[in-house]
Amino acid sequence: MAFQPKNFTRPAIGRGGSLGLLYDASSDCVIYSQSILKGEAPLEAIEVTETPNIKHEITTEDSLHEKLSKLDVSGELSASLMGGLFELSGSGKYLSNQKSTAKVESSSVICNIKTKHERLILGSDALRGVLDLDTLAHGDATHVITGIHWGGNCIVTAEASLDDSVDSTDAGGSANISGKWAEVMIKVSGKGEMESNDQNTKHSFKFTTTADIAVDFAMPEDFKQAAEFIKKIPEDLREPNKGKGVPIQYDLTSLPTLAKRFEAGTTVREESMIATLREDCLAQFVDLFHRINTVKQDVNAYLDDVMAHPKCVPGSQVAKARKTFSDIRNMEIELKREFQRALLKLRQAKAESGSSDAHGELFNLLARYSNRDGVGREIYSSILYEYRDKMDMADWFSKKGVNYVTDAPRNLERFVMFEGGDQFVLYFNELTRAGENWDKTYTLFHELVVNRAAKKTYKVAVVDCDVGYVANAGPRKLAKAFIEKRRDGKIIVADVVADMQALAGKSLLRCQDPTQLETSRAILAPPPGRRVVRVFCPGEHCFNSERSEWVCPDCREAVCFGHGLAAGGWDDSLYCGCGRYPVSQGQFKCGNPVHGAGYYSFADPDHLAGLLRNLDLSDECSVMILSEKGVDKPTLISSLWNYLLFGSLDEALNSRGPLKVATHSPRAFSHEGQTVLGGEDISASSPRKIKYDLAVKNRTVRLFDVADIDTAVGSAQAPRVLNEILSVLRSVDRLDAVLFILPPDAASLSDEFKLYMTNVISQLQLGNNKLDSHLMFGFASSGKAGQFALGDTKMPLNSILQTAGIQISLGQGNTFFFDQEGFGFPALHRTAAPSTQSIDRSEGLNDRWTASAINARRLIQEVTRLAPLNIRESLCLERTRRFIADMKGPMAKHVLLTATAAESRLAEQEKLGNVEAEMKELDKELAAMKDGGDARTKLPKPKTVCCFPGCAVFKDGASPGEKVRASCCSACTVDPVEDGKEGSSRLRYCWAFYDRQKETYLDDCVICGHGRKLHMHACYDKNIARRDNSDVTKEKDDLEEERRAILRRTSDNETLEKEFAKEAETVENALVCFGVYLKDWVPNVKDMIAALKDAISGGLERLVCDAATNEGERVKRLRELQKSYDDRLERVADRIEAGRPSAESHHGEIEDVMAKLYETTHLGLELKKATSTSSGHVAASENANPPASDSTVTAASPGGDASAGNDVPPESRVQAAVSQDSAAAAPTEEGLSSPWESVPMLTP
Repeated sequence: MAFQPKNFTRPAIGRGGSLGLLYDASSDCVIYSQSILKGEAPLEAIEVTETPNIKHEITTEDSLHEKLSKLDVSGELSASLMGGLFELSGSGKYLSNQKSTAKVESSSVICNIKTKHERLILGSDALRGVLDLDTLAHGDATHVITGIHWGGNCIVTAEASLDDSVDSTDAGGSANISGKWAEVMIKVSGKGEMESNDQNTKHSFKFTTTADIAVDFAMPEDFKQAAEFIKKIPEDLREPNKGKGVPIQYDLTSLPTLAKRFEAGTTVREESMIATLREDCLAQFVDLFHRINTVKQDVNAYLDDVMAHPKCVPGSQVAKARKTFSDIRNMEIELKREFQRALLKLRQAKAESGSSDAHGELFNLLARYSNRDGVGREIYSSILYEYRDKMDMADWFSKKGVNYVTDAPRNLERFVMFEGGDQFVLYFNELTRAGENWDKTYTLFHELVVNRAAKKTYKVAVVDCDVGYVANAGPRKLAKAFIEKRRDGKIIVADVVADMQALAGKSLLRCQDPTQLETSRAILAPPPGRRVVRVFCPGEHCFNSERSEWVCPDCREAVCFGHGLAAGGWDDSLYCGCGRYPVSQGQFKCGNPVHGAGYYSFADPDHLAGLLRNLDLSDECSVMILSEKGVDKPTLISSLWNYLLFGSLDEALNSRGPLKVATHSPRAFSHEGQTVLGGEDISASSPRKIKYDLAVKNRTVRLFDVADIDTAVGSAQAPRVLNEILSVLRSVDRLDAVLFILPPDAASLSDEFKLYMTNVISQLQLGNNKLDSHLMFGFASSGKAGQFALGDTKMPLNSILQTAGIQISLGQGNTFFFDQEGFGFPALHRTAAPSTQSIDRSEGLNDRWTASAINARRLIQEVTRLAPLNIRESLCLERTRRFIADMKGPMAKHVLLTATAAESRLAEQEKLGNVEAEMKELDKELAAMKDGGDARTKLPKPKTVCCFPGCAVFKDGASPGEKVRASCCSACTVDPVEDGKEGSSRLRYCWAFYDRQKETYLDDCVICGHGRKLHMHACYDKNIARRDNSDVTKEKDDLEEERRAILRRTSDNETLEKEFAKEAETVENALVCFGVYLKDWVPNVKDMIAALKDAISGGLERLVCDAATNEGERVKRLRELQKSYDDRLERVADRIEAGRPSAESHHGEIEDVMAKLYETTHLGLELKKATSTSSGHVAASENANPPASDSTVTAASPGGDASAGNDVPPESRVQAAVSQDSAAAAPTEEGLSSPWESVPMLTP
């Protein structure tokens, strides 16, 4: 138990006092009412020492530990201070002063002056005459003030708001304040003057003083006045007590020491020895109080912030911050009260046990409060950072002049009423800032705010939906943040970001100077020889080796180059839906992420013009047509061709040439000048695949007509049609677009159509970043009420597209409308008799034909602007993805066969040991025969005998007095056995240990009752008659032959294991190649590898579960094999994550890897069978096509061949499993030949 020393010193820290006053060290209080002196001490009883000294010190720290150190307060006095055992006054108030908020930075100058030291001369006779020794018996006192150090302390503190700090080198700003104090100290020392160009106004800093005396001059308002203030401090501090100043430190002498010194007969306080607080405990309490104070400052600063942002922080958050601050403040008061009680208990302890209890209570107090909310920043940081970023964002908006309003209708109305022109309004709340679209939305709005400062052509506003109300319904609930575009107060775009999704990843080309854009309707259509612009991007960071296809960001149409010769030379103009503009005005922004946010122009416009003049014009485009039920595609295709050829119905009727007719028959024929429609019966077993080549103005438009869902057979044909669509994709060399034909006003679409539409989109998304622009939608209507606007079909169609992950807006660039039966009238006109050719066509037929012709030409125009889809890569990506999925079964079986091969090898090795042991026994028998000894006879079946001496019995024929071990099982069926080995594990399945009633094997013999370890197998028995030597020799020769067979089988198994290991390495490298190839297109590559891992682990786990409880070695081997494959697949996942596709990573390389897997000896057979079962959904490869087989791969059952009994040898099981279906068919070329019949267009 540690105690305070009997005599010590204590800093006065503002507490007045005089010589002779009593002092209570347990509470560090001066007892002003009691003194050992009856009056003032005689001068001759006081020793006075002059100690003149002035010290100035600058401090920037605000921690309690730093303040205690600067005022020389340590140990027990600091504990009393924290416990609130006495009131602070004078300079001591500096210790209790705390910043109210963390957003204030402070720095102080501490001025310490010493003048004199006075102490009582205890041996002086003059002192004895004024002593009142009876006061030594005062119950509360422990010491007497016997010495005083005189002088004074004064602390001048400068505070500055972090926002107001000037020349701050960091967020805190303390370097600036301490630098100013350094200048002050130079002036005070008389070594220089302060700089006159003080950048801080007098309101930048707040000055406060804490002194042991009251100063009689004004508080400084800047650092120059502070310098003058500090110069006068020594004079003021010396003035009291005749120039001595005030007490700054006391010398304390214990009561027992004085009583003994003066031989007082008075009984003094026995417990004047005060127990001290352990240093580690004290340090932890100092840290705890500091942390609580820091928390309080931070929360108070946060409270100030949220109250200063009423437009973006809801009132509930302000109330939450206010309550948190109150809770922390109350916790600090509670802690101080409990600490005071525990500290007094410690200091009043009279024994070691009491001190231990008190210290234990203090440490418990530490533990309890250290774990409470509000003590550490990590606990309350959630509230400190709530709305923090939002407040910073609101401040930035305010600085940029953005109109930031709460979600009240009138607020926005004022903005749109007084701000004309284009207006962009951001709607958001705190929850939407965590949404998926926030980054895109904020980035766009940020650009709008920044660009507005330069352009000033539009206005911006923010509506904060956390604050305010909508129609008295409380805060608005937003599903996501969005930007609304208004023009003169009217909404023209409800969601700007969603509207711009169609431009994501596209290369944009715009007119630099809008005044150079000609918008006359006469020039909106580009000349006939126009070319779609495909040039390199001029961006300074763009080094793309591919030419980009450029789209206008405003009209969303592909930009074309005039290309044709005009009257004055080349037509060097760029065309889009907005109009035309000179080539020199073109600004480019490609879809490459490294391009950046800006647009770039070609440094040499003539160079760009040269590139554009050399653009190629493709003479072919290909479109695959898919339709919903009920659409007559042959008739529609016939109509489409004639719409392309004839712009009006009159033109079609007046044409002397034949009408163009689509037919299902590969034969073209006519009949007496009449138009004839050919056809064929399309059954479920004979799907239709027709290719039409349409010649349109020196351009070939190739249409691929795929079998549709037959209304009669319904969804049963969905797999067939889906397989047919995939065969189309495998067979075409070029595909520019997919045209879906639907009715315009269907409230719902068939499930079959949804199925193959989503599958086609999913297939084509692989390998094609910009698939959305290649999807076209044709709407076929019939009859007088032909519809040329999208009706009820829009909702179900958008639903399918959303399910397929396509972000697309149905509009002018991808929707086309046709009169499905428009072709019928001119056909009827051609075939009718001359007297009946005046057919009535007044019911809108002319208009429907003209509108259909415009849509047909617009369709071809849009398609010709597109770059071809990457079909090869798309098919290979899909096949690779499915190939990995198909590997699960073969890989699981491959691993099981690997385990079986290893177990077979080990079983053969065990057999080899037994055979060699038997051969040694036969050698002994032959030697015994040679020496004339008795021969042994091999038993037909091994017997199980007990080795316990008490179980031995006499046997007829044995030597006199010789006992033979008792037989517990005369014909054991266990095979193989270990002859003569006591406690062999092979005894586990002997009938001698089987309890037939319980139907289980026991550890004790059911015959003799002894344990299994006291038994053994015996394969030989002594025989009275001697065996013939030739019989023994023959038996040995048979064993030798068996030994050689075992060695051959062991070698075969070792070869199998090596082959399996080599194939596993090949699989690892292949999976890495597949994964790296897929990962940029398929998001779940890791899941696919994990599925492989689960399949393999599942098979091995079943083997482990089926293993016998005593087969520990086998279980261990299986676990090691399982771990090796787990590690291998983990390594595969890591290599995929680290890898990047090489320049050669394309479908050819992937097919080569697949071919190598098919060529593997064992795994290849299983892969061919597995992949053939999914060949209806996967493209076949020219290099490595799996066989057409309906067989299904089944992994070897752990409870089957791999763990069967002894009827089938392990080596036979492995060979049978590996060689199963070894005669599988070689890969076929089915599906590689073109499925198309090139059908000429019939002319009558």
